[in-house]
Amino acid sequence: MTRLEGENGLFEFRVTPPNVIPSAYNSGMIIATHYDDVSNEEVEEQPAASNLKAWRVNDVLKVSGLTVGEKWYVFHMSGRLVYTGIASGDTDEIRITERGVYIIRTNNAAIKVVY
Repeated sequence: MTRLEGENGLFEFRVTPPNVIPSAYNSGMIIATHYDDVSNEEVEEQPAASNLKAWRVNDVLKVSGLTVGEKWYVFHMSGRLVYTGIASGDTDEIRITERGVYIIRTNNAAIKVVY
């Protein structure tokens, strides 16, 4: 399996079929983001007793049920890693402005939140 690496960047392209006048309708962009192995790890099914919870207040995602010193991650449903942090307490929060479905993952739990 090939693992792609790279930096965030913008690549522009323009496709113009023969006998067509170039316009905004036949151009576009490709945005490349950094590949991160963490988003491809499998998460084992968690026991129903997991106390990890997440909710939105305005543009802030609040997460509770964290373990102090434990890494936690936020992924967009597309698989893009949005945030990595280390819990400094039972509850933490981050600012997210893009609406969507997110996966919050710790070492022993994963939950989904509609933001």
